[in-house]
Amino acid sequence: SFEPDESYYIGEKKANPDLAIEINITSGSIDKLEKYKRFNITEVWFWENNQLSLYYLKNDNYEQINQSELLPDVDIDLLASCVLMPYIIDARTAFIKGIKK
Repeated sequence: SFEPDESYYIGEKKANPDLAIEINITSGSIDKLEKYKRFNITEVWFWENNQLSLYYLKNDNYEQINQSELLPDVDIDLLASCVLMPYIIDARTAFIKGIKK
């Protein structure tokens, strides 16, 4: 089994989620992609070294992407900059302001 920090179903609920998000304190994200592939997780996001890396399952292999295929309207750079903010209220305010542009 796999245990991402967060997982989400897009559309109807199925056996496995569409999106898995994992926060890594140590490196090794790429090695973990294999376990997500076994469960056919469409998209995997890793937060590691203060960076967000996105991977999309295509033709039975993960390829790194810059923009989410599942959530194309999410500004990944805005999200990453908000995650780095020390105060949740500031991050929330900045994110909401950013998505209203």
